[in-house]
Amino acid sequence: MTATISQMAIVTAYLRAFAHVELYGGDQAGDWLAHHFLPPDWAQSLHSPEMRDHAKANVMQPGMYAYLTARTAHIDALFRRSIEDGCRQVVILGAGCDTRAQRLLLPESDCRVFELDTPATQQYKRSCLEKVSHIPCSAVRYLAVDLREVELETALADIGATPAAETLFVLEGLTMYLPCPSVSAILNAIRGWACAGSRLVMDYLQADVLSGDTSRYGAAGLLQKAEGHGEPLRCGYTPEEIEETAKAAGYGVHRHLHAAELTARCLSEVDTQLTGPISECFSNLVLVVET
Repeated sequence: MTATISQMAIVTAYLRAFAHVELYGGDQAGDWLAHHFLPPDWAQSLHSPEMRDHAKANVMQPGMYAYLTARTAHIDALFRRSIEDGCRQVVILGAGCDTRAQRLLLPESDCRVFELDTPATQQYKRSCLEKVSHIPCSAVRYLAVDLREVELETALADIGATPAAETLFVLEGLTMYLPCPSVSAILNAIRGWACAGSRLVMDYLQADVLSGDTSRYGAAGLLQKAEGHGEPLRCGYTPEEIEETAKAAGYGVHRHLHAAELTARCLSEVDTQLTGPISECFSNLVLVVET
């Protein structure tokens, strides 16, 4: 995992760039930097309506375009709101091609963003951003680690994060690729390190999808597609299980969004005839570290 670039990070960047062009008209809404991470032929295809239609019909996993668009909007909004509320520290675990520090932080912001990811993926991202001259990167600190092989508390100390500061933790598109014991270990480590009032946003895979049930929209072929990318899905929860896991670790559940709620909250201003229905395979959870 550490020796190769995450293909799912590239696929996620592609879908974000796709939404930027098709849904947001190419202005500075959505992820306007995502195209910088794409292979040239992928980037070129974004500007052809015919090629976009072909990709939606023949390449994309059903429901993922809408889901990733909604997830991006949901976490973007939480990132902005956290900064407005005084959060001065954001930790992004398994950051992939995340660009929130570059897109959403104002130049005068004193918030620091810490990104942890595997060495190959992080180096790929950084090399792509180095070619973009007009974006600030000074607020970001990077640490190349495999989250399955390090103590999170040690990694946070190594990167310069402080447990005294209220922190937003972002686990986007991460938990489903780790063994469930690793997810529990990360949740417990964050709870043990972070101060009260810190928040954590994550998404997770529905347990029945992992067991092979294909009745949810978007489930058919999902496991096989992930396997084909070399990043198999490893962990799923029922909504009750993930809430119980979070509460047992010392979190309060602030928000729990499933497909319908994500659509209502995050896709109300886009043309859902273009995105198609949202995948029912994933849900989003916002947790708060309790005293």
